[in-house]
Amino acid sequence: MRLPIVLILTGSILLGHAVGIPSIATAQQQRNQSPMLWKLWSEGRGWPGRNVTTNEQTYEASGRWIWITLTIQNVSGVARPTTGSVEWKSAKLEDTQGNTYDIDWGASSGVEARVDNTPFRQAETRLARLLFDIPDNAQVSKLRVEVEDESGQMRELIVNL
Repeated sequence: MRLPIVLILTGSILLGHAVGIPSIATAQQQRNQSPMLWKLWSEGRGWPGRNVTTNEQTYEASGRWIWITLTIQNVSGVARPTTGSVEWKSAKLEDTQGNTYDIDWGASSGVEARVDNTPFRQAETRLARLLFDIPDNAQVSKLRVEVEDESGQMRELIVNL
């Protein structure tokens, strides 16, 4: 039996991703790997100011920040030392004609703005936030971000700007 995980993005439509229900043996293997699954997406429309300080570093936007908040849940069946990292693999801006432009990893693009290093209890839910620097004069309609959790699961997030 497969149950859908619903991904919700404010202002956009995303399709859910099906995840199989594991057998007891598979559940034990997953506990050993300690995977996490994302349960919900949401997005924001801008960050106050051009400077963001995170992990004792300050980043300055050349344009404006767009923030994306991911809600993650520890579904590994065991406590974990931290939430781990949420990495983005690619990010693209899309204009109104459907042309896409890559966002390269740089000094201010794709900042992981919240890292929680406290113990992550079984079934606990937390937020992770990514910030992207969008040029002020960019005539773009969408931000597409592909992210990967530490179990290797990939998701594409689409934010209408």
